[in-house]
Amino acid sequence: MKNHEKIISKKQEEFLNEVQANLKKNDHDFSNVLSLALEKLGIHFFSYVHLDTHPEIINESMIIGNYPKEWVEIYINKKLIKKDPVIKNTSVTTAPFFWNEAKNIAGNEIFNTSQKFGIHQGFTIPIHEPGNAFGSMHFASDNKNTSFKSLINDNINLLIAISFMANLNRPSKIQNKKIYHLTDREKECLFWVTKGKTYSEISIILGITERTIKFHTKNIIEKFDSVNIKQAITIALRLNLL
Repeated sequence: MKNHEKIISKKQEEFLNEVQANLKKNDHDFSNVLSLALEKLGIHFFSYVHLDTHPEIINESMIIGNYPKEWVEIYINKKLIKKDPVIKNTSVTTAPFFWNEAKNIAGNEIFNTSQKFGIHQGFTIPIHEPGNAFGSMHFASDNKNTSFKSLINDNINLLIAISFMANLNRPSKIQNKKIYHLTDREKECLFWVTKGKTYSEISIILGITERTIKFHTKNIIEKFDSVNIKQAITIALRLNLL
């Protein structure tokens, strides 16, 4: 995809501000807010995806959008996300791309099946986070839309902005009813881990043994139902616990 550098107009800025405001006040209506905004740009299908780790080893994922319901059910029930070439490409690049540019897309079973439900072409914007977590916005169209690529290129700055807004304001998978509490010592340990300090270095800074540091980090991981400390940090930051 060519690199477009376009100045956002005052009208476009107002449009983005409206989208941001609606996302913030309508957490429960995330999909509709994005769907209505993208319709104004002429984009009828979208999907927001968030994974905590590499697609081949995930146990669960967040998928929100307005793709045809039947296709979404097949995609989720068959866990196609684990072998989706678009998602695989998203996991290893930060550059936006059209789907036909992704490796192993031609003749792919997933892509062939999606076409039966009107998803023939698409464009993806990856949003990588610290650690292995990443979000992505996917914009799709049927094969009747011959101007799809031009539509994307003409609105690329808006789409990138909307994608980052969506990732920032995505609905939390963490239930608000569940209370997460970290002790002061756990917060201290987690803080220094975010600064890139080793367990040995943290033990010196806090004046406690390395074994105690490992004990606290193990507790933190368990409290957040995380697979590792990096994922626990991501959750803690989202909950403003640090």
